[in-house]
Amino acid sequence: MRNSYVYAQLNENSTVVGILESDREVDSPSSILIDGLTPTLFGATYDRETGEFRHLAPVVDFATLQQQKNDEMSALCEQKILENFYSSCTGTNHEYGYSAYDQLNYNKYASDFALDPTVSEVPIKTKDAGPILHSREAFLLFMKDAKSHELSAFARFWEIEKQIANATTEEELNTITWEVTDGTTAV
Repeated sequence: MRNSYVYAQLNENSTVVGILESDREVDSPSSILIDGLTPTLFGATYDRETGEFRHLAPVVDFATLQQQKNDEMSALCEQKILENFYSSCTGTNHEYGYSAYDQLNYNKYASDFALDPTVSEVPIKTKDAGPILHSREAFLLFMKDAKSHELSAFARFWEIEKQIANATTEEELNTITWEVTDGTTAV
């Protein structure tokens, strides 16, 4: 004979809503005998045919799904911005970095030009040809290309934000990707 009995207490949907410990047997269809105190059963559903407890995936409201998709796309946007880009500001097309450190350096060069009118050129390291001197005019073109690179990522993200806001089902949200509908990749 047992000293105590432990039961999962079920609601009308067979979901565990409590755990009962008793010194006697309980005869009720809403009480299922279990092996011990098991707090992880809370919220599980009991399958009377198999005698097993199942945890169902938590239900997430649609606004949360939209926010999660928006956060995912925002992170992709940031990743796209930080990728290398190309500029032919010196007359030859070169690949330039655009990491946070690269951007700090470019802003430093912009400050050099703005604060000291005697500065006529600055060295900018390219990914494909190493450091190249950029005249004031070439640097301005370079900064326009850098801004264009960044804005193209933002423009794609703003399109995606609209798609997310206009989505009405989880299936619609799942079809939203960084790629454009024709299969090409934006930015």
